[in-house]
Amino acid sequence: MRGYVTLALDGVNMNVYSLPSTSVEFFIISQDTKAPSWETCEVINIKKTSVDLVVSLSEPCIVYYVIALKGTEFPTLGDF
Repeated sequence: MRGYVTLALDGVNMNVYSLPSTSVEFFIISQDTKAPSWETCEVINIKKTSVDLVVSLSEPCIVYYVIALKGTEFPTLGDF
């Protein structure tokens, strides 16, 4: 699969900069069909108003989390 990303300058200082090209072509060589897997998940440094959540996954990804009272209904993936 092939596609293009269009580039543009914007903002207060846009006249100071220039783009050598206004688009970038990309190719998708193969589709990633394997979901990332959890390797570790650790809650550390628990304080009154904060906590550190340290996770390790099998590939780069975004982790979403929810802090809620016991018994709270959690959103489904379709809610995002």
